[in-house]
Amino acid sequence: MNMEINKVPNALPDAQQLKRMQFVARMRAKSDDLGIPFIGGFMDEETGEVFMQTNMDYEEASNMLPELLQSE
Repeated sequence: MNMEINKVPNALPDAQQLKRMQFVARMRAKSDDLGIPFIGGFMDEETGEVFMQTNMDYEEASNMLPELLQSE
């Protein structure tokens, strides 16, 4: 899986995306406080763009993602 790190967007996300991003960031912050591993994010339904945050080693998280993202 090829992911770009620290990709700078061409425009600011809309209000709904910002709310989703904030929700993921809050979950990560709580996981950090509790000292537990975290991978969280969402996929924009219209563009297919994925937003993800993790407090795990990037390579470890990347290896877990294909399994976690399998469609049912």
